Parts: sequence; structure tokens; C-alpha cells
Amino acid sequence: MNLEDVQVESALWRSARPQGGSRAWKSRRRRREQKYEKDPSQRTKVEQEEQLRWALELAEVIEEADLPRARMARECRDPQGVMRRCGGGSRAKTIRQRVRAWKKARMWLLRVHRVPWPLKETHFIDYIQDLAEGECPRTVPRSALDALSFVEQAGEVPENDWISNRHLVQQVVDAVTAELAAGAPPTKKAASYLIMMVISLELYLSNPTKNLYKRAFAWTRLVKIWGSLRGDDLK
Repeated sequence: MNLEDVQVESALWRSARPQGGSRAWKSRRRRREQKYEKDPSQRTKVEQEEQLRWALELAEVIEEADLPRARMARECRDPQGVMRRCGGGSRAKTIRQRVRAWKKARMWLLRVHRVPWPLKETHFIDYIQDLAEGECPRTVPRSALDALSFVEQAGEVPENDWISNRHLVQQVVDAVTAELAAGAPPTKKAASYLIMMVISLELYLSNPTKNLYKRAFAWTRLVKIWGSLRGDDLK
């Protein structure tokens, strides 16, 4: 094996190894994707199933909070249809992230203020400040604010009544995020590809005598490097 092959093998191994440790248990979405792997056209069906699943979770949040969308849906001929479309055109992943983040806030609100939804901006501010006292990761306060904004929009709350738009709320979130970032360790980034490794991938790809599968794999690596893409972006 020559130097070029060694460098290519190294690049392929780095890109193929699991990030953050191997996962013994596959997610429900991954199991569904494997079910349809032999028919790529079914991947859209998997996304639609996941989108519906998390849209229904979002609908439960909206109904419990009795937001305007829930009240308007009760007056429609098909209230369930109105509610299950509350996610709009958002991807399943986006809805999942927002719903999960908001359910943590909901649990806190129920425990402290005995309400599932902030009735005033001070309720949400109290939650953010409690997160700061618990020394949560610096991204959590912003995620909570994004989740609140997402649910307000999906729940058809008038924009003038959005708690997430209040200046004081945004100011507190920014201040807490800055405080948490000051004591947090630096962000750990993935190691970059060396120029020689990129050149080796290009040479390997253009060599018709090499293994076809590995050439295709090298091509995907180069596309990711060129476009600064994540693995999910190529699905």
C-alpha cells in the first residue's frame, strides 16, 4: 500500500468512525430509515411520519395551554386536522427540538407557578434565572426562548402578546447566556482535514483502478469539505 492509499484510508476511517462514542441503541427514526433503506424514495415517508408524530406532541402543548389555535380549532369542522398541522412546514427535527425544550420549561412552570404556560413575562424570566443558578449549559436559555417563540407562533398567539419578544426577557436571556459562557470550557471542535489528505482524496477519486465504493465515499467526503456540510445534510 503506497502513501496515497494510506492517507485515503486514514481520511475514510476518520469520517466513518462514530462521533461521541458508539451508540448501542438505534433511535426510532433510524430504525424506520433502515426499514426503507432499499427504497430511497420511502425516505420522504419516514420524514412525514416523524413530522406528524412531533406535530401531535406540539398540538398537546398548545391545547393544554389553551392558546388561540386550540380555541379556533374547536370551532372548525375538523379540529384535529387543524391541530395536527400546527407544525407548518417545519422539519420533524426542528419540531422535536422545540417541543423537548419547552416541555422542560412546562414542568418547571407547573412545579413553581402551577401553570403549564407563562401567564406573564416574569414567569419565564424566573425560569431562565433558575437555569442560571443551576449552572446549565450556556445554550439552554436561548433554546428555551426559541422554544417559547416557536410554540407562540404555532399556537397563533398575536405577535403583540409574544412573551418571547419582550425586551426584558431577551435581555435576561442574553445576560444569562453571557454569564454561563464566561465560566464554560471552550467549544470542542472536530479536527480539520489536512491539505495532503484532501489532495489524496482527490487523487483517489480520479483513479479508475481504485475500489468503486471507496471512490464514492471519497467523493462524499470532498463534497462535505467543499460545502462545509454535516452528515445529515447529505441525506
